[in-house]
Amino acid sequence: MFENPRETLIEKRQERMLAFFDAVLAIAITVMALEIAVPALGDIRSAATQSFVIRLTGYLISFVVLGMIWYVHTNFFTYYSFVGSSSEILLHFLLMFLITLFQPATLALGEYPADRGVKVLYLGPFLAVNALNIGILLMVRRENDAVQEERDGFNEAVKEAMKNNPHPGAQDITRMMRTLYHIKNPARLMVSLKDQLPEEYRHLLEDYQEERQASYLFSLRSTLVWMAFVSLAAICLMTNVWLCYAALAGGMVAVHVIKTRCRIKRRSGEQCDIA
Repeated sequence: MFENPRETLIEKRQERMLAFFDAVLAIAITVMALEIAVPALGDIRSAATQSFVIRLTGYLISFVVLGMIWYVHTNFFTYYSFVGSSSEILLHFLLMFLITLFQPATLALGEYPADRGVKVLYLGPFLAVNALNIGILLMVRRENDAVQEERDGFNEAVKEAMKNNPHPGAQDITRMMRTLYHIKNPARLMVSLKDQLPEEYRHLLEDYQEERQASYLFSLRSTLVWMAFVSLAAICLMTNVWLCYAALAGGMVAVHVIKTRCRIKRRSGEQCDIA
């Protein structure tokens, strides 16, 4: 099969962007850990000890949030491609900027746990990061659907051209590649590739598409659930540390229930829908 130049460009963009995204996450988590200083031994009720506990708990919340974002992001982009549109790039840069705010927000909360402005600064990145992550998932899926139409049309056009001319020369191949690449709506060229495949290959394609859909729905629902529970945990941190831990544990259980429920429905032949 001929190489689609647009698809090659998409793969290169995805590789570079995801590597950059992983690096930003790793650095943000590492810097937050380095900022946690163990106080001198003394009264457990001292201000320094209380500040340390709040800062350590804040780091735990931030670590869980960033780790879940990485997991959802990686799971999602296993089945969907980073197209590299200007909107996708802008949203990813904005997401990475918000991720870098976790460190100063967590540090400020440990220094001034009673300040209202610091609390707002601490809660803001959590809500913004989760909301932005949902927006990225929705946008990438929509743009992937458009690219899939182009990919199917491209493959079908090449297949038909090879039938008509099974031994093309170099000039014929170059001319055909240029023509196909500049077609505005290649999805209209041929019948769906899926209908022309042998039965066993159709089943494999259907399984892949089902897995792709399940990955998307799980990523979206996991992000929604975590946005609720982590926000609750961050709010609880302002009043009671143990309530914060309970909220985080509740979020983990909820995400596990979502994943288990989706797996059971797929095994029984049902569609893993959003509800």
